[in-house]
Amino acid sequence: MIFNKKTFQVLLVAFLCVFCLLAQARAENIKKICILPFDVHAGDQSVNLQESFYNHLVKEFQKESAIEVIRAGDFAKSSVAVTKSKAISTGRALKADYVVTGSITQFGETLNIDAQIINIAQEKISPSASVQGKESTGQEALAAEIKTALLAHTGFLDTIARIDIAGNRKVGAEAIRQQLRSKAGSPLSEENISTDIKTIYKMGLFEDVSAKVTAEAEGKVLTFTVIEAGLISEIRLIGNKKLDRDDILGAMTVKTRQSLNQEKIKEDIQKVKDLYYAKGYYNVEISERIEKDGEKDYVLILDIQENKRVYIRSITFEGNEAFTAKELLKQMSTKKRTLLGFFTDDGILQSNQIRQDVQKISSFYFNNGFINSQIGEPVITHDEKGIDIKITV
Repeated sequence: MIFNKKTFQVLLVAFLCVFCLLAQARAENIKKICILPFDVHAGDQSVNLQESFYNHLVKEFQKESAIEVIRAGDFAKSSVAVTKSKAISTGRALKADYVVTGSITQFGETLNIDAQIINIAQEKISPSASVQGKESTGQEALAAEIKTALLAHTGFLDTIARIDIAGNRKVGAEAIRQQLRSKAGSPLSEENISTDIKTIYKMGLFEDVSAKVTAEAEGKVLTFTVIEAGLISEIRLIGNKKLDRDDILGAMTVKTRQSLNQEKIKEDIQKVKDLYYAKGYYNVEISERIEKDGEKDYVLILDIQENKRVYIRSITFEGNEAFTAKELLKQMSTKKRTLLGFFTDDGILQSNQIRQDVQKISSFYFNNGFINSQIGEPVITHDEKGIDIKITV
């Protein structure tokens, strides 16, 4: 085809016509829903609760791409009770297709929310939807729940007929489904699908996750396609001189022939650091590297820079008036480093031991008549030269 100015103009007109038709079709499919403020029975907090829940509910409906939310406008300021006829006349005035009304009743911290959606053209009220929950758990969650229930009654939301898992080789499909908010038989929700993709990623077993929705006779089929992470073929340690390889690997949950899981690797690095801390190496530095081993597998490399061992340089107390620091130090097994530290473990900070020492000091005060005394958690700081411990009484 030879493209000239006339051809371009014809194509442009055709494109604009198609675009307009698609836009018109989309506009015809969008339902306009007016949300009216709910009647609230909550004592002095009624006004605040009404406004707060109203805003949460509007935001929840705005998340639906097939819905245009119409705010109540001046009606929101009216104190007139919402009847069916009043709701329908308000909806017509605002050119809405549907109107949402409801009530909130508060008993202590418990909120009971009842709502219904009215078809303006048919003047028909759908079956009521009810939810209950603690206000402390968040009005946003309650608003999302009541929205889903209302839209399910109207048929605005497609129902999930089945959830399929594709691409999984080592991880069972049911193990993935158990992590999902989306469930077979529940309304299809873009928000839930987005959350589910993130949840599958957080399992730490997959390199990529995607979702698609297809239509079948029984309803919508939601398919999550995963690409599993490769296996760890080797764990290589570099720089460990003060700890044996077997001790380090024994403390780790990550093993060879397991899927690569970055979250578990981070947790294991902290476990290895704890081993070094117990030996006095508080300045140890550990970093990980991942190298490919063939097409699918990986080598996990831990680079360990042990640095110098550090000892307890000082133990101080704050707020002790009844007993001197010397008297309190006698109650403790944890000691500063002495000349004998070259031959013993004196001066090495042991986490379990310092916790026991705090209990010993607390018992010492109690046994001497200070039954209301409180011993704070030790504040531990360290640098390249030593460790400082401060205990508040």
